[in-house]
Amino acid sequence: MRIAIDIRELRTDSLTGIARILRTALPLLARDNRNQYVLFANQFTDTANLSAANMKIVSRKEFFTFFYDQFTLPVLLKKEKIDVFLSPYFKCPLVKVCKYIVYIHDLHFLKPILRKGVEKLRPYLTYLKLVLKVADKVITVSNFSKKEIIKILNVPEEKIDVIYNPIGDNFLNFLPDNNKNEEVRVKYGLPDKYFLYVGNFFAHKNVQGLIMAYKILPKELLEGYNLVLVGKKDVNLRKIQNLISSLGLEERIKVIDFVCDNDIPYIYHGASLFIYPSFYEGFGYPPLEALACGTKVISSDAASLPEVLKDKVVYFNPQAPESIKNAILQGLEQPSPKVEELLSMYKSDKFIRELTQNVSI
Repeated sequence: MRIAIDIRELRTDSLTGIARILRTALPLLARDNRNQYVLFANQFTDTANLSAANMKIVSRKEFFTFFYDQFTLPVLLKKEKIDVFLSPYFKCPLVKVCKYIVYIHDLHFLKPILRKGVEKLRPYLTYLKLVLKVADKVITVSNFSKKEIIKILNVPEEKIDVIYNPIGDNFLNFLPDNNKNEEVRVKYGLPDKYFLYVGNFFAHKNVQGLIMAYKILPKELLEGYNLVLVGKKDVNLRKIQNLISSLGLEERIKVIDFVCDNDIPYIYHGASLFIYPSFYEGFGYPPLEALACGTKVISSDAASLPEVLKDKVVYFNPQAPESIKNAILQGLEQPSPKVEELLSMYKSDKFIRELTQNVSI
């Protein structure tokens, strides 16, 4: 079969959840000698290390995303004689050229549209429903997301398959190295003892709630442990920085903008505790990555997180800073969990096996 994959999310200036999946999947698909893969890119796509005998990269300039999605893609699909098109997004051409498989990671992007007072955005919801009607299959990343897709978008259950996201081998195969630990600590100016958050600074990530909980820790813990926030510095960070300043925590909280792939496992490993306070997740990579690196984790009990993390973490109510504080105290006291069985659910070979089964419709 000739299978097309939209790889536009692969950019050197960003590592989204979609990009993580693509970076894990593509090297494995390069070993597939049963199918041919055509990868659709644009002028911003990072196509380094994608050379393989069964892969062809087709790049076209993208000036207007909707035009690329609805006009450029159908032409390319037809020209390349594609059997199945795999979109890592919640979108695909509305003109039927071949079989379509779309990914929906979660429905958080729909929350503002579903609120009252934003009627002008409802055409977007209509467009999404048209996409799901023309798609032959929907892949999502958790049973939580599957239930939301069925409930909110009225997609038939039999049309949806759940494939858990894969964890990168750099986490699953992580081995501590004292020299590298120290090198990374110096490189990023990490304190000796710290709590860690990794992610973005959108409101639903609840970083403000984490900071409030950190502020009310007992004095000896507040003075003994710094809080390190790893995430891209963008407009969402301004509120976080204002809160840090208003609470007088500038000397206790460190924000790190960019961490290279080779270093992030050591930042996880160096933390005394990883904290994930999110209000909403369709899956949730960072707490799994932290567990894989041998770090104890406390997590919000919201959305998909209990499904993904099972009984390997201490849970808290993300709406209550007091609950987060108590979980920090509990998490520090508990021994590190055994996570081999949990992590086996998220290995890349399992993911790619299930993905290839789905694209062979």
